[in-house]
Amino acid sequence: FFFSILAMWLFVPALEQHWGPRRFLFFFLSVGVLANLVAVTLSHFYQPRFFGGFNEATLAVVVAFGVLWSKQPVSFFGVLPMSARQLTLVIVGLSYVQLAIAGDWIMLISTTVAILYTLLITSYRFSPARWLENWRTARLRKRYKVLSGGRNDPKQKWLN
Repeated sequence: FFFSILAMWLFVPALEQHWGPRRFLFFFLSVGVLANLVAVTLSHFYQPRFFGGFNEATLAVVVAFGVLWSKQPVSFFGVLPMSARQLTLVIVGLSYVQLAIAGDWIMLISTTVAILYTLLITSYRFSPARWLENWRTARLRKRYKVLSGGRNDPKQKWLN
């Protein structure tokens, strides 16, 4: 409980300021609901028990911070300086070790789903907006002829 509250206190304000409250709320709730649905579905088939809470969403907040500000210098508990990516890897690694030692494979799988969903949402590499922009650019390159000239060539100053 303490580490979840600490992670929320440290990482949520930066994400909420970057995305805005509505997008952050959508992110947090979608990750939490998806992870809990996976956990409930797996527990229905393997080991019936109750689930609830947003532990996976809290870990997803840390992962999102690590993806968006990967080279930002941070300090681990105020002592050890490292990048945000390294801090994220340490926190995710400790979470996986804790779940593996406890033998809670259902929560391990739901945590993995939450982390993969977070990487899909926050990474620019998997962005649907980027794919759409690349498609539009390729379509326009086929339609229009791209001419060299302009700023670097003084003879063709007014090339349209």
